[in-house]
Amino acid sequence: MIPSQPLFDILEQYLNDRSTSWSIGTFGAMAEFFHVSTEPLKTSKTNMVLAAQTSLGAIQITYTKSMQLVPFEGLSKLEGVWTQGVLVCIPTTEARMANRSGISECKSVDKSSVIFDLGLCLGHVDVCIKTDRKELIALFRAYIGKSLFDPELNLIGAIKDASPIRIFKSKSACISVYSHIPATDGGTPLGPNTHLSTKLLKHNQNQAATIPMPADYVPAFAFYPANPIRDETGSIRPFDTKGFDRFQDILSTFQPKPLARIKQMFRQAMNKGVGPDECTLPSTKAERTTLRVAIRQHYHSHGPSVLLSKWKATYEPTGRQ
Repeated sequence: MIPSQPLFDILEQYLNDRSTSWSIGTFGAMAEFFHVSTEPLKTSKTNMVLAAQTSLGAIQITYTKSMQLVPFEGLSKLEGVWTQGVLVCIPTTEARMANRSGISECKSVDKSSVIFDLGLCLGHVDVCIKTDRKELIALFRAYIGKSLFDPELNLIGAIKDASPIRIFKSKSACISVYSHIPATDGGTPLGPNTHLSTKLLKHNQNQAATIPMPADYVPAFAFYPANPIRDETGSIRPFDTKGFDRFQDILSTFQPKPLARIKQMFRQAMNKGVGPDECTLPSTKAERTTLRVAIRQHYHSHGPSVLLSKWKATYEPTGRQ
């Protein structure tokens, strides 16, 4: 199979960009791969597979011809700030994984370690641990078929104490996290990490409701190019024009046409000196979000102006998020 060159090139380009982070999972169960600047990064490429690895984790991406990119932008709770990312989606019919319910032991190519599926029954993502610790192996073998969340078994506590390798796998990607699991009251460390929340899992939600998804597709994985106004710690930084333009190129190619038209309308209005009262109003929540993001972006890319203030007063009044 020969990959779709533009899509494959985009994935390769961003995998080699050390400021881009990646994720696999759903609300309540997520693995993230993020390169820490002090960590050496090793990348590789074959005809259909891209991979990257540090001492803290690894990611492998396998191209499938049914992949679709779904780039998105959203509103941050911080005034004047936005979020961005790209969901890499495949048809629901192709995405189904083992979908096990209850703890299961899986075959491992490494004879010294054992892999256990945690039985989260997520459909398109399998969540596993890999360990060579005899105590943890014995514990999980004793509870095959049981729920990870059974409070009497304390399996989650055992995982936290042992910090085994965590593996999140979809049909198109796999993230392995080697780093130590932080204490419950500790912050999320930079670099590869995992999150598990029974409360969020109950929502049974794959992505934010504000992201327009192709019908009958699910996210196999996602990537998040560096935000043009925020650094890796979330702090505000000088506007990165090059990074901004690069992501806008992806949007212009893959964004749904109604949202692309909203951005085009706003750019033309600003270029011609036209205010919000003379333009067609956005008709959906997604279109309004797109316009509000465009207003915030224009401020950073072009600076303040009387005309921009009119648009902001209409769609971005003070205190509204």
